Amino acid sequence: MRLNAISLLMALAGGACASTTGPVSLPLEVLVVLDRDARTLTVVPLDSVEVTGTISLPMAAAIVPTTLAVRGAVAAVGYGDDSVMIVDLVQRTVLRRIGLSAAGPIAALMFSADGRGYAASPRANRVTAFDPPTGEIFATTVNGGPQAFGLARGTIFIVLGNRQGCFPPTVPGLCGTGPSWLNPLEGVPPFDSIPLPGPGNASAAESAPDGLLYVLSTGDGTTAGRLSIVDPVIRQEIAAFSGFGLSPQFLASDGERRLLIASDTEGLMVFDFRDRRIVRGAGQGVPLDRPAGVLSDAVGNIYVLESGPCTGGISPRVRVLGSDLVSRRDIATSSCPVAMALTEIPAELLGFDR
Repeated sequence: MRLNAISLLMALAGGACASTTGPVSLPLEVLVVLDRDARTLTVVPLDSVEVTGTISLPMAAAIVPTTLAVRGAVAAVGYGDDSVMIVDLVQRTVLRRIGLSAAGPIAALMFSADGRGYAASPRANRVTAFDPPTGEIFATTVNGGPQAFGLARGTIFIVLGNRQGCFPPTVPGLCGTGPSWLNPLEGVPPFDSIPLPGPGNASAAESAPDGLLYVLSTGDGTTAGRLSIVDPVIRQEIAAFSGFGLSPQFLASDGERRLLIASDTEGLMVFDFRDRRIVRGAGQGVPLDRPAGVLSDAVGNIYVLESGPCTGGISPRVRVLGSDLVSRRDIATSSCPVAMALTEIPAELLGFDR
């Protein structure tokens, strides 16, 4: 019987638990970068960043990739026409394209623990679940412009920015922003809502080791952003902090005690969620050039995707900083990187000449 690519990957992963006569390699942490203009995914092993693999994404020039999610060796790339491309990072091939049958771009993607994918389409007010191996989809209408996801205590939360169908904004103040809220993605809609007071345009959510969910409200570029702390059990906001300047947009946990917040105007900022205090806020951030994402790896290194202008001049890069926020090195990227993700893949499956 012939196995498809994803089934083969699952079989290989499952085989790692069986008794073997030879050595089994440990998972290798890998950075995956999506480039909008080059239409590529770049796969970078973090233990040897000079060795990379490139995967072409065949799509019409008018259909722009917008976002990325990765689970194991399977990547999902979201597009401006509300479709998702499933990519095998080991075989470096596109497995399938899944049309979600809605209007407008995909703002966010995520994978659940069972491997199901979820896509947020703010203009269409839809969240679509999709099955990567089969392409089967199930869509749910969620009013309020879903544009991010959060996962806490086993529950997926939809982040609703309430920007009245405007995605993405290009000029501060252009898009109306009413109050934001969260919806748990469970049961049958309509879902119970968790209101998020503040500037509106909630755009990112991150869980932390304390079991709480942290939600970043970006605002419309004319009012200061806000960090909300949400208890996913009682399902309400329990604290909030300002002090991050205008348009804080990207959020990540270092897995220990810090949240990393990236902003084009204020740079890389830090919030200590154990002590609930701002360590580096507005005016104290590490300067960044047009950040497009922030991540932290298993040993506390920080990765900031700096897209630059995407029109020549400053070269885009992934900037690698230590836990002390001091730059360690740069990872070169293609012409216009727009998203990145970290994953783990067994080293022997990557097939790079290393």
